[in-house]
Amino acid sequence: MQKMSITMIAILLFVQILSNGFAQIPNTSDEETLEVDFEMPLQTSSKDNSSGNNTGGNNTGGNNTGGNNTGGNNTGSNNTGGNNTGGNNTGTHNDAHCLIVNNLTINSTYYVTIDLENTCSKDINYPGINATADHSGVSGFSNQTSWWYVIWDNGTYNMSWQLSFDSSVQNGTNITLDFEAAILSCGVNGTWHDCPSSNNSSLSYQFQYVTLPESIVIHSASLNSNNDRITLRYSSVNYSGTVNWEYNSTNGTSTSSSYIDSYTRTTYIYPSTFGIIQICGTIGNSATDCVSVNRVSRIVEGQLISPSNNSQYYTNYLYVTFSANNYSAGVITLNGVNYNNSEYSFEPTYENGTGMNNSNYFVIYIPYGDSTICLELTGEDGTHLSDCIDVERITPPHSVLITYPATGTSFTGQQLNLSYVLENSTSHYLTVDGTTIPVSNNFSNTASITVGFGTHNICVVSYDMANQMDSDCVTVNMIDPNVDSDSDGLPDHSDLCPNTPPNHSVNLDGCSTSQLDSDGDGVTDNVDICPATQQFSTVNYVGCSASQRDSDGDGVMDNLDICPSTPANSVVDLYGCASTQIDSDNDGIVDSSDLCPSTIVGSQVNANGCAPSQLDSDSDGIFDSFDLCPATITGTVVDQTGCPYSAGGNSSGNNNGSTSSGSSSGGGLPSIGVVGTIAAIAIGFIFTIRREEE
Repeated sequence: MQKMSITMIAILLFVQILSNGFAQIPNTSDEETLEVDFEMPLQTSSKDNSSGNNTGGNNTGGNNTGGNNTGGNNTGSNNTGGNNTGGNNTGTHNDAHCLIVNNLTINSTYYVTIDLENTCSKDINYPGINATADHSGVSGFSNQTSWWYVIWDNGTYNMSWQLSFDSSVQNGTNITLDFEAAILSCGVNGTWHDCPSSNNSSLSYQFQYVTLPESIVIHSASLNSNNDRITLRYSSVNYSGTVNWEYNSTNGTSTSSSYIDSYTRTTYIYPSTFGIIQICGTIGNSATDCVSVNRVSRIVEGQLISPSNNSQYYTNYLYVTFSANNYSAGVITLNGVNYNNSEYSFEPTYENGTGMNNSNYFVIYIPYGDSTICLELTGEDGTHLSDCIDVERITPPHSVLITYPATGTSFTGQQLNLSYVLENSTSHYLTVDGTTIPVSNNFSNTASITVGFGTHNICVVSYDMANQMDSDCVTVNMIDPNVDSDSDGLPDHSDLCPNTPPNHSVNLDGCSTSQLDSDGDGVTDNVDICPATQQFSTVNYVGCSASQRDSDGDGVMDNLDICPSTPANSVVDLYGCASTQIDSDNDGIVDSSDLCPSTIVGSQVNANGCAPSQLDSDSDGIFDSFDLCPATITGTVVDQTGCPYSAGGNSSGNNNGSTSSGSSSGGGLPSIGVVGTIAAIAIGFIFTIRREEE
């Protein structure tokens, strides 16, 4: 108790120390907090236009170089971001100084190209070029000024024209072309010109017009992303009309035509071959230009992604996912037939094209049983790809059972009423001896049919959801009510024994005694001399069992007679045995010949069944088994050993004249004789008891 008190005191002290220790931790959530210094960046107000900063525009340095707006304050113009928004490009406060024209080219067919460039680091809205020629017979500058929506900062916009010359322009005429950069609604009162102010904002070009012969120029030829179409861009010189195109294909040379003039036009060719394809265009004066395109076939790719092969389903629909690339034609097949479904469509698609070049899926409806789904793709070069899977829609259990009649039943007449049960059947029909009989109602489970007389095989044949067949059959006998096949006077429909032998008398059921077995012993009544044999008894050929027979005529039935061959007229015991068949003492001599009926078991007997213990051969009153003098003369007085008394009271113990060494005191049996007798009696008694037990 004292130790426990000390322990409790120690624990209390330890808790007190801990609580005091926790009490010393400062609480930073109260008045004392940690001081953290953050260096905040300086923020510039978006409204501060100090030092010439345009609000939001921030024209670097405030100086619009080239515009010479010293001080940089475009106050009132507000060219926010330099975008000329709202058309405020009037006066000197605009971005026109940023636009120049550059890189003028004119080819032999008088196709003109020029670049409109933005030299500033800001976007310019609605720039354009005013293009003119100093001769009225020159055309091609449509609407004179061509506008563009926007040129980004430091960007370039390329513009082009195809010049045409009418008959007023003579060979050798000098032509001057003028090009001037412009901004829409730049000038005073909304005019467009004179605003660009750089030294390079205008450009002039002079050339001598020389009449050119008719010619065709193919500017470009390119394959589309689907690799099945060539786009041609072309024009002509001094010719307007039809251009004839000729190109090679798998079937030889193919031709087509299109319109051509001095403007750049476009036409399309759909080749059906691969490799180097040469395309030539010819115009009226047989002027020709050719171009070559290398069309390389791509490898068709595709596969069914899901469902997995050999999968099973209970529903009638499933989602099929697949991928397909570089094909010119494709189809999904179900069990070898093209499966049409509005949820998908195969348009030619390739690696760089659009369409079904990624995973796609759709719903497909499958029948019961096994089905095969295939993705069939044809490549652009005619190669074929096929990927197939097998699926199974599990079929519900299917069965058919005829419930009436039972097979083997006989009916009078030709009309048969049939009842049957169908499970998960889609259709069924009946057969009579293999001949089909349609049913009027596939949902009915009964039928009444005319089958004719005789024996017939009736079947119900049914098909399940997967068109698998099952059937059940019965055999019936249709009896003609007027037929007596065995001529026994009883018609077949009432005759229980239809094959009665001729001229035999029959009972009310049409059966003769030769067809009946009243006691069921397997022997017909006409030969059965024991008509009431007990059921299941074994009988002989005349229908008698052992309990009904006395084969030896001794008055004891065979089933009780243990002596089945007793001589005639013999007196027998309860077991059917005569004295001539019994050996009561088991000495090997039957009772009728045994003069000694109670011989001890195991004794040796003579022909009359007597043992030595039962005989007195010399008639001296001593049984042979104890008689030491077996040939005593008749009338001789003998002692217990069967020997005559000798003089002096001694009897001779044997026939050789020897004398007994002892005196006879009253004629007692020799000791050896008593012992032997007792032993013989004991042995006999034992054998008798054992015999009785057996």
